[in-house]
Amino acid sequence: METESFVRIDGNLHFIQGDDRGENKEGKYLRFALKREYQDVDGGLRHDFIILRAYDNTIKDWILSKREGTPVLVEGELRSSRGSGEVYVYVKEIRER
Repeated sequence: METESFVRIDGNLHFIQGDDRGENKEGKYLRFALKREYQDVDGGLRHDFIILRAYDNTIKDWILSKREGTPVLVEGELRSSRGSGEVYVYVKEIRER
């Protein structure tokens, strides 16, 4: 049985100017985060930091041309790293909100 772990999330670009690059069987990637802020169930402000990886060179260049905090909408696939088990979003599309 084949399944898909499609996700669509919005937030603000975070940690995009760091030197966080890697390589695996998929190729070279840029690792960055998406910062999301929302009201928690107790009424307090909550911050989530979602890890993303971009493999496509056009997407990587677009991300690096943006400023920290740029609001974006991301579509991709939820994955887990074979080595560390880290859960991340494999970015397929990204655009400014």
